[in-house]
Amino acid sequence: MNALLGGLIAGLGSGIVFRSKGSSGGLDIIAIIFRKYRGYSIGQTFFLINLFILAASILVTNLQLALYSAISIYVSAQVVDMVQSGLQVKRTAMIISEKADDIAAAIMHNLHRGCTFLDGHGAYSGKEKKLVMTIVGKSELPRLKEIVFSIDPSGFMTVNEAIEVYGKGFRAEIHDF
Repeated sequence: MNALLGGLIAGLGSGIVFRSKGSSGGLDIIAIIFRKYRGYSIGQTFFLINLFILAASILVTNLQLALYSAISIYVSAQVVDMVQSGLQVKRTAMIISEKADDIAAAIMHNLHRGCTFLDGHGAYSGKEKKLVMTIVGKSELPRLKEIVFSIDPSGFMTVNEAIEVYGKGFRAEIHDF
């Protein structure tokens, strides 16, 4: 419990510092550089660097302490990334359907979200396909599923997290660290 709570508090504190464009020094600088030039999240970078240090420390400490430390480091890294992205995490949906035009119209009318058509080609069927791509908030996802599958029960949809979304209807300014 201490490892979980410690990781939570450490991650929350570090996340707030980063979100405020601050730094506590040390590994922060490396994490910021990796984020800027390699695209890795700050939490991922912290986790990997600290895990490497922890692996080296196993030689001088006991295994149980190292495992508790690993749990704390993991929780902290996850919380840092959650605080960093805040409520900005959106969902990118790719929809493949014979009724792509109807689905796009329903998304624009009911969810008030834009859509983009992408041209595709089915590898198995050899048929030309029209894909619909849209970005929605987490709370809009159930409604999106309802729209898609009420129009085309045999439609195909994938959903991925979009950590950063910029443009009309989303964040206007770009925060570059």
